[in-house]
Amino acid sequence: MSNPTELTGCRGGCKANETTCHILQACPIAHEIRVERHNSVASRIAAHCKKKGWTTFEELHIRHQDGTLFKHDIVAFTSPDTAVVCDAQVSWETSEPIPEVWDRKRGVYDNEKFREAALQKWPDVNLSFLPCILGDRGIWPACNAATAESLQLRSVDTQPLPWGFVLSARRDPGKVCLFIYFFSKFNAHFELRN
Repeated sequence: MSNPTELTGCRGGCKANETTCHILQACPIAHEIRVERHNSVASRIAAHCKKKGWTTFEELHIRHQDGTLFKHDIVAFTSPDTAVVCDAQVSWETSEPIPEVWDRKRGVYDNEKFREAALQKWPDVNLSFLPCILGDRGIWPACNAATAESLQLRSVDTQPLPWGFVLSARRDPGKVCLFIYFFSKFNAHFELRN
């Protein structure tokens, strides 16, 4: 049973139509959960890199001389002169193919301005720009192959990630009731190679 047409607006108070996509990817009411979901992916990748013994920086701020600030999730030095810049993203599955999302995310850091700023911080370092994109249902797309190879990750079900999902919502006169639950298990996570 779906909501009547007059009740299709988001119960979070924004003006958008309330859809699962809107709640999980855009609605301000679920912002903290989205950040937690993203951070759980980035933290697990960073922990893996540290376990490998690689010098790893998280949420490092790099500023270009023109003032542009770059805040990527991870820089992992896989050797003294080689670093992987990795930014995680949980992407809603839309008509835009996930490989295009991966390319767009890569372009955020694989550009002249970021390269200039990063090479000021780490001269003579070979930088790779490899995002890690997960689908909204935990899908590990094939476009992550280069990231997985460079960071020695592989896609299998191991430790669960917290995952936000709107299980139930209802409208009461004068108030919004939105119940958000976390799944403790999900069917596509990454395992770390030994």
